[in-house]
Amino acid sequence: KKNNKKDALYITLIVLLLISNGFMVWMYMDARKHIESKNTEISELNVEKTNLENELKEMLMQYDTLKSDNEQLNAELEAQKAKIKELLAQVEKHKNDAYIIYKLKKEAATLREIMKGYIHQIDSLNQLNQKLIQEKTLITQELHKEKEQKQKLEEINEELVDKVKAGSRLRAYNIVATALRMKSNGVLRETSRASRTQKIKTCFTLDKNPLTKPGDKIIFARILMPNGDLMPSPDGGKFKAEGQEMPYSLKRDYYYENQAIDICVFYDVADKLQSGTYKIELYTEGALIGTSELTLK
Repeated sequence: KKNNKKDALYITLIVLLLISNGFMVWMYMDARKHIESKNTEISELNVEKTNLENELKEMLMQYDTLKSDNEQLNAELEAQKAKIKELLAQVEKHKNDAYIIYKLKKEAATLREIMKGYIHQIDSLNQLNQKLIQEKTLITQELHKEKEQKQKLEEINEELVDKVKAGSRLRAYNIVATALRMKSNGVLRETSRASRTQKIKTCFTLDKNPLTKPGDKIIFARILMPNGDLMPSPDGGKFKAEGQEMPYSLKRDYYYENQAIDICVFYDVADKLQSGTYKIELYTEGALIGTSELTLK
């Protein structure tokens, strides 16, 4: 009987030991599974955290590439960048909190959608600016082209005006200058001697010119002595010709009707003349129309 009791006790102890060992094995396996699960969660959380950080950093880089000339828009972009940087700080602060990381991930998704809107807006503005730049370039080119054409037309017009002006300029031909002395009976006779000269007569013909404007005109004559001095007019008058004011020796009014006309002008000699060659210059309408010479002994 004693042996039977001992055997039963041993068996009971063995069964209890087996049950205890089984429970310990189960506890170990359960703890191992829990640890593995936690490690998996931590690993997945680290991946989520890293992905979220990379996404936020990529968004910052994209914002850095967005450029605009609009100050208000630039301020809005800077505000979005500040939000992203704040999210990055929150990710680092709560890197072990899956729930907060999840919430931050949703916020990041919202910020990405906002960024897409800005990208589209800036892209549209850039396209519009590019279009405006192209239009401005075309307008500038057209204006430059029109300016060149206008300048060319003005040059052509100036040439035509100059040609018409040159074509309308009168010319004097058959210019003959003679010295005259007055005889006692009042009759004028030609002379070749300077000492006897009392008048200088210059006769010429104005040519026919249909381009010249008809009407009242004035002939100015300049008589230059052998020493180059001008024989002055009694009134000391001046006229404009060749772009400058010049004194004249005499002037005479005439009426021009686009037909050839013969004209004679007379200069009264006040002082005794010196011998030599005298030069006569004829002007009308501001232009030199002919010259002649008179030699006196």
